[in-house]
Amino acid sequence: EVVSVNGNVYRKRDNKAIEKGDKIFAGQTLLSGSNGFAHLLLPNHRHTRIAPNTKFRINYLFTLTDGSLKADFSVDNGRIIHTIKQKLGINEDFQTRTPVSITGIRGTEFRVKMSGDDINLIETLSGKVAVNANGKSLTLNSGQGSRIVEGKTPEKPKALPDPPVHPELQTIYKKLPVSFHTQNHETAKRFRLRLCTDPEGHNTFYENTAAAEEKFVIAALIDGTYHAYLTAIDEQGFESKPSTPFSVKLRTIPSPPII
Repeated sequence: EVVSVNGNVYRKRDNKAIEKGDKIFAGQTLLSGSNGFAHLLLPNHRHTRIAPNTKFRINYLFTLTDGSLKADFSVDNGRIIHTIKQKLGINEDFQTRTPVSITGIRGTEFRVKMSGDDINLIETLSGKVAVNANGKSLTLNSGQGSRIVEGKTPEKPKALPDPPVHPELQTIYKKLPVSFHTQNHETAKRFRLRLCTDPEGHNTFYENTAAAEEKFVIAALIDGTYHAYLTAIDEQGFESKPSTPFSVKLRTIPSPPII
């Protein structure tokens, strides 16, 4: 089920834009545009978040009579984030295919990224991930990532960057654009900022990256409180766990006076 969607996200089969509450079935492919975000709720309380410029397909998705889930997905390009809060059962499968690897899990949160046509990045945020490519299997623990190049075995696990600290923000921003610098980070070459309209981080409203020496500038926002997540990206493209969420408050229209 689609629990939130912003921007241009549509089904490939009929080129129909998806909406909150829509059902996505096995065999269907979702495409997101440059400003498209979607959050899917899967059976047994599993979640998948689709980032912009992503092609995501549900190859199969069903439950057995004992309630076990069998799921298989494909990511041809772009980024997705799977979140599985509870460890999978003995009969359960949950795997994601890219053109260069197959990734399976046993209860975790991880990212799958296609960097170009032949490079795949897997980043484990919690739990463990098993990656298979070119006949070689690799296990990634929490806080580790691996690069897989087409035709080659997965590279050795690499530690993800440390999460960044919160930037210094105004208590309330009263005019646009909203801008701020990130704090110094030892290994970050870029930062990624994601703004959500809900405290759970499901409804992504805005996302952008900025170089470590640059500042984030957000020109178009509606008045309100946004829940922000910040990640650090190193020179090899590996991305940290997100910072703990922090609030960005915008109020360009003054409150009415109280008499």
